[in-house]
Amino acid sequence: MVNKIINPFDSHVHWAATGMASIVLDLSSLSSVHDLKKLRISASHFRGNWLYGEGWNHNYWPNKPLPSALDLDQYHNSVPILFLGHDGHSAWLNTKAIQLLQLKSDMKGVHSLQNGDPSGIVTGPIVSKILDQLPSPSHDSLKDYLLNGVKTFNQAGFTHIRDLSCSEEQWSCALELEREGKLSLAVSQFIECGQLDQLDQVLNIATKGSHHHSNNLHFAGIKIYFDGALGSNGALLSMPYSNGKSSGTQHISTKELMQYIRRIEQFPHLSLAIHALGDQAVHQVVSTIHQLQMDGKKIPPIHIEHLQLIRLETAKLMQGLPITCHMQPIHYSSDLPWMKDTLPPELMQIIFSWAEIEKSGVPLYFGSDAPIEKSSLPASYQAYQLSIQNQIPAAKRDFFYYHSHPDLNWVPNCYTILDQKAESEELYVKEVWFDGKAVI
Repeated sequence: MVNKIINPFDSHVHWAATGMASIVLDLSSLSSVHDLKKLRISASHFRGNWLYGEGWNHNYWPNKPLPSALDLDQYHNSVPILFLGHDGHSAWLNTKAIQLLQLKSDMKGVHSLQNGDPSGIVTGPIVSKILDQLPSPSHDSLKDYLLNGVKTFNQAGFTHIRDLSCSEEQWSCALELEREGKLSLAVSQFIECGQLDQLDQVLNIATKGSHHHSNNLHFAGIKIYFDGALGSNGALLSMPYSNGKSSGTQHISTKELMQYIRRIEQFPHLSLAIHALGDQAVHQVVSTIHQLQMDGKKIPPIHIEHLQLIRLETAKLMQGLPITCHMQPIHYSSDLPWMKDTLPPELMQIIFSWAEIEKSGVPLYFGSDAPIEKSSLPASYQAYQLSIQNQIPAAKRDFFYYHSHPDLNWVPNCYTILDQKAESEELYVKEVWFDGKAVI
């Protein structure tokens, strides 16, 4: 089995974070808090005086207990610690970090102990606000991260990516890499907007970027969050999680969503990407867009990110709306082991419904969410095949169609050759060509 994929496309990534992954303290091997003593710390694991790591996932731990600041204090209490969860929407802090950040239990997203003190776990929008308080990497370090990301995505089989975590500094670094001839990627960039009162500032950056003419770089728009992630019970559901504690978190109101849409519509070169993962989040987003259309309002191009759960009524409501959907098959294989214990049975029936989305007639593309998951064209294919084996209805087109960038004229002569290992049915990346030149 040999496949040639034209313009191989990872439609949802975090470029700089992917490039950082090889030097960040990797917490994915933790199977309990007792494994903390096995961690080997180096200077590269610090951001300023903060010890920083990524990737812990309590959903894989026995009995799935949430850890606490006290657990980290026993491991290391002389420096502030921030360990970002696997889903990117939760963080684990030690007491020194809690004190420096002046966190209180009555703050939204701050979990508390029975005695009322902050537990050391934070989830939702407050995570991004805390990350913003950590020292930023230098300009040269950020360039190195982006260059590492280029190599990672090329090795994964991709020549085109959509980056959902751009910044003004990152845009500057990316332009430098292109001028230096080091950018063997075509990159569509979105900049995050954490809250509505920051929108004008973010639009100013995005507008400058969208007016820049570049061969490999395209400043596409703004990204916002409507809900959180399943792993930290933050995705907004239509019924409570299996633990009965909540139905998830809604980050913005539908009124605020309308304001984002109406404001961005005034900028014809920009689009809006909306993180909506739970079925209730997706339904509220789609219903809001549908209502604006019914009211005769102009709507900018809308991208909905993740859609891990979607109801049939919501998929049908998408028909005729200016929406593009981006899903990640690899989340299916990684989340499935714990998802059955997290979601009620009724919602397990509507996970990863790419076939229903496609029936609505809106464009659909596949990505990885790297570095949350590994960026890999073969791994994405394997996860998609697993979903079919488990009775998830397949989309109607060939799998690789959804991993191909739709604009064949944006950096032409880009393709990847996938081959099959002789000793197994496993696919691997054999060749990657970018702009007519072999990069793998």
